[in-house]
Amino acid sequence: MDNERWNHVDQLLQTALDIPALERDAYLRVACEGDQPLEAEVRSLLTAYDRADRFLGAPAIDLAARELAGARSDDGRQADVDPLIGLTLSHYRIVEKLGGGGMGVVYKAEDSRLHRPVALKFVSEDLASDAEALSRFQREARTTSALNHPHICTIYDIGEQDGRSFIAMEYLEGATLKDRLAARPLGLDTVLRFEIQIADALEAAHSAGIIHRDIKPANIFIGPRDRVKVLDFGLATMRVAGTVQPEVTTIGGARQGVVGTAAYMAPEQARGDAVDHRADIWSFGLVLYEMAKGTRPAPAGRLQVDESPELDSVISKCLETDPDLRYQHAADLRTDLERLKGASDSAPTGPDQPPAKARVRWTVVAVATAARRGRRGLQLLSATGEAHRQGPHRAR
Repeated sequence: MDNERWNHVDQLLQTALDIPALERDAYLRVACEGDQPLEAEVRSLLTAYDRADRFLGAPAIDLAARELAGARSDDGRQADVDPLIGLTLSHYRIVEKLGGGGMGVVYKAEDSRLHRPVALKFVSEDLASDAEALSRFQREARTTSALNHPHICTIYDIGEQDGRSFIAMEYLEGATLKDRLAARPLGLDTVLRFEIQIADALEAAHSAGIIHRDIKPANIFIGPRDRVKVLDFGLATMRVAGTVQPEVTTIGGARQGVVGTAAYMAPEQARGDAVDHRADIWSFGLVLYEMAKGTRPAPAGRLQVDESPELDSVISKCLETDPDLRYQHAADLRTDLERLKGASDSAPTGPDQPPAKARVRWTVVAVATAARRGRRGLQLLSATGEAHRQGPHRAR
């Protein structure tokens, strides 16, 4: 698929994801104008997105508040008694259920040896006998435990008791980036501070040969003092001879040829092609845009230079359709972000527009840059970040 065709597919996909599911059929029939291969391509990506939603589930931290809100009765007590609560597995005493998704369930536990809280993650009961689900569970433990980094959630232990495998990991207080974005717009200084930490985590993972493949706001956790942690390496894989071949797996009886979250996939990942660490760079670029605007980019829009053209060019480079034209290493991306943060820190500000409260207003020049070079990139709108939901909550 050439770049222009891919951009058309991407535009249709993003629009379809933003409208109610019952309206998608009618939309695609009209929007594809009888181009059946085009319609089939978009539908296949929508199917992959829906399956990922159903079988991979959201990361447990992202689900924690919803789970806690829905599992308690009006007087604050847990409505349903969980048989695991109160049990001791190895030296971990389970005290509270934090959340659950399609792939797993997470509990808070007390480590009786080290006297600290931990998070225990189990494969969900429905998938306890599913070989592929267990393989992914074990892969998450292996890949994450290989990374000792301040911006990656730490794995402490892996164990099994009574036929149930579990991962003991760092217990986190705070909120996901997804929740922070829903709560309020982020100032430019905050955007850069968060993204530098994320880039640092990706550099560590990529240097170890690990590709995350599911970088998105729900998999980024913001803790006390704005310490960032990258979560959920359940889809991560090791790079062999430069690239990772596409997977065709079966989870819960559903065949899946594309893994990840459709809205944040690089073009080559969405097509099911072989990928390398530069797929994470694309996803990073989308997250960077969303942090500033408060929403995912629209598929098309008129471009103009705004208040941060230097940052625009960073995002543009992340979102190059051709991986060879993106940042080749997360370290280079982090260096550019650190340079921009240094410039931002030293820039004078007016008395009624302090950096901590300044709204970030900018435009991505990916299309303009691509047009000058004779190719097309992802088309993005300029916009001002808007807050539209309540603030962050305690999670994990």
